[in-house]
Amino acid sequence: MTIKQLAKELKVSPQAIYQRLQARKIDVKTLTHPVTKELTSDGEFVIRSMYEQDSKQPLTEKQSRQDDKKELEELRKQVASLIEKNTSLEKRVEEVVGEREAFREAMQTAQRMQEQIEIGRASCRERV
Repeated sequence: MTIKQLAKELKVSPQAIYQRLQARKIDVKTLTHPVTKELTSDGEFVIRSMYEQDSKQPLTEKQSRQDDKKELEELRKQVASLIEKNTSLEKRVEEVVGEREAFREAMQTAQRMQEQIEIGRASCRERV
């Protein structure tokens, strides 16, 4: 789901979502898939949770600020968790790329050895 689609569902503009994220110091990149640019399930949850607060009964200003602080802290924890997951996945991708390169080198070495064996066999056949 894109931010535009979610905005339509929540009956707000995409700009309103971006403004709320910016006000909460949440980078939209931490909520979207790096390739497709669509919201991750966690990203969708974060944005929906920002708008659930608005659907509740009006709060006093002090309660509202306290709730905002709690929500902000929870969102920051979620963002930190997402960043940690992303870092972990990036490291795993690097490991897999390294393993793939090692496998390619091993395959090339095996092919060269096979060629040498075939040359040796042909040489033995010629001697016989």
